[in-house]
Amino acid sequence: VERTTTMSNLTAEELKAEGNKKYAAKDFPGAIAFYNLAIDADPENSTYYANRATAQFQNEEFKACVQSCDEAIKRNDKYTKAYLRRSQANIKRGNFAAGERDLATLHELQPSYNSADQKGIIKRAKGLQEVVVSKIAAGELSDALAYANTLITLCPGWDDANLNLGDIQLAQRKYAEAASTAAKVLMSDSHNTKAMWLRAQAMYHQGHLTAAIPLLKNILQLDPDNKKAHVMWKNSRKVEQLKKNGNDEFRGGNMEEAIKIYTEALELGVIPAALETQLFANRGAAYKSVGKLDEAVSDLTSALDRDDGYIKAYKRRAAIFEQQGKHEEAARDYDMASLKAPNDRELKSKLRTARSNAKEAARKDYYAILGCSERATQHEIKKAYKKTALQYHPDKNNESPEQAAEAEAKFKDVAEAYAVLSDPQKRRRYDSGADMDGMDMGGGGGGMDMNDLFAQMFARGGGGGFGGGGFSGGGFGGGGFHDF
Repeated sequence: VERTTTMSNLTAEELKAEGNKKYAAKDFPGAIAFYNLAIDADPENSTYYANRATAQFQNEEFKACVQSCDEAIKRNDKYTKAYLRRSQANIKRGNFAAGERDLATLHELQPSYNSADQKGIIKRAKGLQEVVVSKIAAGELSDALAYANTLITLCPGWDDANLNLGDIQLAQRKYAEAASTAAKVLMSDSHNTKAMWLRAQAMYHQGHLTAAIPLLKNILQLDPDNKKAHVMWKNSRKVEQLKKNGNDEFRGGNMEEAIKIYTEALELGVIPAALETQLFANRGAAYKSVGKLDEAVSDLTSALDRDDGYIKAYKRRAAIFEQQGKHEEAARDYDMASLKAPNDRELKSKLRTARSNAKEAARKDYYAILGCSERATQHEIKKAYKKTALQYHPDKNNESPEQAAEAEAKFKDVAEAYAVLSDPQKRRRYDSGADMDGMDMGGGGGGMDMNDLFAQMFARGGGGGFGGGGFSGGGFGGGGFHDF
C-alpha cells in the first residue's frame, strides 16, 4: 500500500480496519501492508502485530509470523492469541520444541485450552518424517514421495521436510520441481547451504550452469571444505566456458572451430544430460553449415536420444533430411515436432510440404521404367514395353535368387507402367501429376503371377507366346519369342 496523502490522514485504528477488510477478502498481502501502516502509526499496540501475524500465517510466511508474535508478546506477555498463533507457526516450521513451549504457556494462561489437536499434529509430523527418511534410505522413492507430500501439507514451512522432498525429486530427475522446492526454503533462510546445494544440483542437471555457478560459489564461501560443491563448481565453469566459446565461434561463422570446441566439451565426460543434449544439437547445426550432413544427422539423433521432446532438434534434422531428399524421414520429424507444438502453424506447413514431397518422390517414373521419352507415341511405348519386358525376363536373370527377385520386381514395374501409359485416359492423369493411388493398373496388378503377366503382354503383342509350362521349367518352350 503506498502512503498517499489519503492514507497518511488515517488513524492507526482506521488503517487496521482497512487491513481487516483486506483479510476478510483473503487479500493477505494487502492486509499485511495495512497492518504495517497501522504499526508505523502506533508501534506499541500489540493487536496490530497480532493481526499482522495472522495474515502472515495465512500467507504461509511462518517465520515472519513468529517474529510478529514475538513483538506482540513483548508488548503484552499475557496475549494468549499471540502464543497460540506463534505455536501454530512454529509447528508449521517443524520447530516442535518451541511450539510445545507456547502450548504449555497457553495452559498456564488459559487452563481450559485444549491442545490435543496441536500435539496430535506434532506427533504425526514426527512419525511421517521418520518414515520419509527410512523410505529414502531404502530407495523406495515413490513411497517416500507420497509420505513427504503428506508431511508438507502438515508442515509446509519445515525446512528439513522440504529438503527431503527436494532430494526425492532430484533422485527422480524432477529437476524443475527440486529447484522450486529449494527456492522455497531459501526464501525463508537465504543462508541454508543444504538448500543451495539442492538448487545448484537441480540447475546443473537442467543444463542451467549460469544459475548453478553462483550458488556453488556461495556454498564454498559459507563452507570452504565442501568437496562436492567444489568439484561441481570447477566442472561447471569449464563446461560453461567451452559452451560459450563454441557458441561465439558459431555465431561468428567459424564452424570448424565451433565443432572442435563442442567436441572438446562433449569429451569431458562430466556434462549433465541436458547440456550434453544442447551441445550435440549445436554441433549438429555446425556440421550442417559445413555440409557434413551425415555427421549432423548423427548428432541431432544423439540429442533426441537424450531428450525426445527437443523440438528444435526435430526441425533441424527434418531440414537436413529434406536436403538429402529423404522426404519420408523429414515428414516423420516434422510430425513429431508438430505433436509437441500443436499450435505452431509453420511446422504444420512444413509437414504438409514434406508429405507432398515424399509422395512425389515415391511416384514412379513410368517413362524411365520403359526407357522412352514423355513424348513417345503409343507405338513407341508398346515397342519399349516389349523390349524392357524381355530385358527382365526370368530366364535372363536367374544367376541367383536375389537377381531373380530383382528382375521380377522390375518386370512388374514395367507392366504397371505400360498399363498406365498405353491407356490414353490414365496417361493424361499421370502426366498431369494426379494421384494414381487406387487406379486399376491392369497388367501391373500386385499379386499377378509372372506367367500371367507375360501371357497377357504377348497376347496383346500377337507374338508366339510361351510354350511348355511357362517359366518354372526354365527356358522357352515351343516357338519361343518372335522378333518385334
